Amino acid sequence: MALQYLDRFYSAAQHSDKIAMGSAYKGFNDSDASWGKGRVIDQQCGHTWLATFAEPDRFYSAAHQLPALIIPTWNDYEEGTEIETGIDNCVDVKASINDEELSWSISGSEDTIEHYVILAQQESQWANVADVPTGSTFHQNCGIFI
Repeated sequence: MALQYLDRFYSAAQHSDKIAMGSAYKGFNDSDASWGKGRVIDQQCGHTWLATFAEPDRFYSAAHQLPALIIPTWNDYEEGTEIETGIDNCVDVKASINDEELSWSISGSEDTIEHYVILAQQESQWANVADVPTGSTFHQNCGIFI
């Protein structure tokens, strides 16, 4: 994830009079680029993204804030830094409805999911039925969380 590089950068920035611009990224892979050298920072199913976002917290706080955080993408699809395609968290959701009970199962690591949104189609519109925290199940027919 290149966290040691970020640690060195943030540590040095603490003692500099220059404006520090931190960074958060989903990964990097230049093996498909004509100029590439086989450098890879694996996306690790979204964990690189989360870890690089969290890293400044080790050096900065609400009282001593990081002046700027950038997302270095350059929109280079050949090096895997583009953000437009999203970040694969390697999670699959299998949902089913039995009678009026909605249930689902997860394969992959749920720690990259903040919450679930349950939608239902009402006439020609989709409506938000519930926001469900991770680690919970939702029973639509009785409206309770377990």
